[in-house]
Amino acid sequence: GLDLVFSHDFWGQKLDDWQSHKSFRPLTILSFRASYILAGRRWDEMHFHAANVVLHALVALLVLPAARLILGPGRREHAFVAAAFFASHPVHTDAVSSIVSRGEMLSALCFLLSLLAYARAARPLPEGGRIFTVIESFFLVA
Repeated sequence: GLDLVFSHDFWGQKLDDWQSHKSFRPLTILSFRASYILAGRRWDEMHFHAANVVLHALVALLVLPAARLILGPGRREHAFVAAAFFASHPVHTDAVSSIVSRGEMLSALCFLLSLLAYARAARPLPEGGRIFTVIESFFLVA
């Protein structure tokens, strides 16, 4: 059940077991379970790899607004080139092709979402305006 996600490490050992690596990654494990369910409760590696490709695409898409934020206004072309390099760089091959590396992409996704949410929250608002974001939740999940 779901309680096993929170009581076992990444490799399936109980967290209080002396042989456990204590690598607690519940979001990654939940994403593996989602892939398993979407694959019809079969261990179909194509579904797991497809999920990694989708996650990489989402991260690559989020690099564009993050690069625009970092580079500043008027540097849209530079931000696009940075995002294109990120999306196509061979260093990401292992993270996308290796099912076990899904945690890296989930971490990058949560980091970029929290960076962009923070940037939005830190903008000057109109007099008396308030904005509520989910920065803390993305940060904690990352």
